[in-house]
Amino acid sequence: MTIALRVRETANAPGTAATVNLLGPPLGFRGFLTAFPSGSSVVYLIFEPSTGQWEMGLGTVAAGSPNTLTRPATVSENSAGTTSRLNFTAAVEVLNIFPASSANPSLARLAISAAPLPISGAGPGSWVYLSSPPANPLVLPPGGTWAWFFLSFRASSSLWGGVYNAGTETPGGTTIAVGVTDTVYIGFAWRRT
Repeated sequence: MTIALRVRETANAPGTAATVNLLGPPLGFRGFLTAFPSGSSVVYLIFEPSTGQWEMGLGTVAAGSPNTLTRPATVSENSAGTTSRLNFTAAVEVLNIFPASSANPSLARLAISAAPLPISGAGPGSWVYLSSPPANPLVLPPGGTWAWFFLSFRASSSLWGGVYNAGTETPGGTTIAVGVTDTVYIGFAWRRT
């Protein structure tokens, strides 16, 4: 299993297919085949901003035209609460993520900041990185509406909560998670309007 920083690509509506055609990274990110050799097993998250649905699993990347990610028949988890591949019918984001089974409190602390950090432009179509220190709520940036997802991490037990929640068409400035002692939240939001 391989993990690297700032690995993110787009893909067009992969449906339930095992093979996802990777279309390349947005500005400021790396593609899977830039970060990993062909044939590597990678922890992935597929997120469909238009619906808020997501899927996590251990896939295999392969070089080609286009480069691909192969999804397993049984995934780790998804927003439907099953272990089946989801049917993604719109454009998706494919990210390399830190798996819950390898959680380490010192790594979680590296990602914590006081406010959303922009990672791609401004206005509709932009992405922000979300995080909150322990006991603080997780709040969407002001303005517009947002599709979002986040993970929770409880430092005292060294446990990741998996993808804790996701949503679409949420107004900017909305609190999407209340502050909990000893828990941090880490995620992404995509501005829709």
